[in-house]
Amino acid sequence: MSAEDPSFRRNPLFSVNPQSAIPGANLTFSQSNVGNITPSLAALCTNGGVNGCTYGSPVYLFNAAGDRIGFANVDISQRQQLPDFVANLRVDQSWGSAQISAAVHQVSIGGYNNLGVYNNAGVLVTPATVAAAGVYPQRPEAAYGYAVQGGVKFNLPFLAPGDALWLQAAYARGAMSYTGVDGPIGRDSAIEGGPGGGARFGAYKLDGYVDPNSGDIKLTRSWSVAAAFLHYWAPQWRSGFVFTYGNLEYPGSARTAGPLGNLYANSAGVVTAASAAAGSTNIAFKSFNEMVALANLVWSPVKDLDIGLEVLYERVDPKGRVVDNNKYGSLTGKTVSFDDNWLTRFRIDRTF
Repeated sequence: MSAEDPSFRRNPLFSVNPQSAIPGANLTFSQSNVGNITPSLAALCTNGGVNGCTYGSPVYLFNAAGDRIGFANVDISQRQQLPDFVANLRVDQSWGSAQISAAVHQVSIGGYNNLGVYNNAGVLVTPATVAAAGVYPQRPEAAYGYAVQGGVKFNLPFLAPGDALWLQAAYARGAMSYTGVDGPIGRDSAIEGGPGGGARFGAYKLDGYVDPNSGDIKLTRSWSVAAAFLHYWAPQWRSGFVFTYGNLEYPGSARTAGPLGNLYANSAGVVTAASAAAGSTNIAFKSFNEMVALANLVWSPVKDLDIGLEVLYERVDPKGRVVDNNKYGSLTGKTVSFDDNWLTRFRIDRTF
């Protein structure tokens, strides 16, 4: 058992610029009419930033009668007060090894930032005005995510000395870094979608989001499976083969009552056939699957010298079609069902 620095495990919570997210006077935060809206890059400041995020997450304000009168913005920079607690149980035998692991991860964020308070029309008002009519919600309480993992390694000397097979599965809630489901790598499927970023859409791993109605932190779920095989063709030649498949799942309510309001509503807050169709292709809070396959060939002519070539393929499949940012889909209506990427690498490693 160990206690680990949680900084490395911090992933963004959903962040949106409230001033640009208001499409109408009813504070729906609907984005169905503007194409793919993805978490602000400012969300990445969850991994640092002494002053917190430039953008936050909206939380509604209510008066004594229960009527919604506006919203304030909570700083979603993660501020853990507890380390990650990790434990594992492992056995090693002549046939190989097996291990089960578990981890607990705190998700704690800041208080209300200095972006001000807005009324239902999306107009910035003084805090005193809203405070006179309603009550500020409290800072969201910390949520606690967790992860579990199981893996096994089989030694396969009957194929060739040094051969081995690894199998692993993991599940997490509010602790995405433990499952390995990550933002895709490579320019063609980069995190930031659009013609500038090179990706058809943005795929994000998020530990969760702040529910605008309750102010509570809602956690996402993720699972993954992985297999790896190491084979020696000859004492100086070997290959590695890796296949992983994972899923990131957002709560169903995130698309209808999350920080962006109802993604299927139009700017007036009404769900029509046209707005529902537009909302269905919005990438925001859309669950996705990710697959990665890798193969390499390595030559070791002498001890501690490796010369190798690697090829990697990855593919991201959102749940349903989404706007293709590379083809200005928000204007042209072009959609896509996946994004993929090929990477190759030639490397020379010398260990001293």
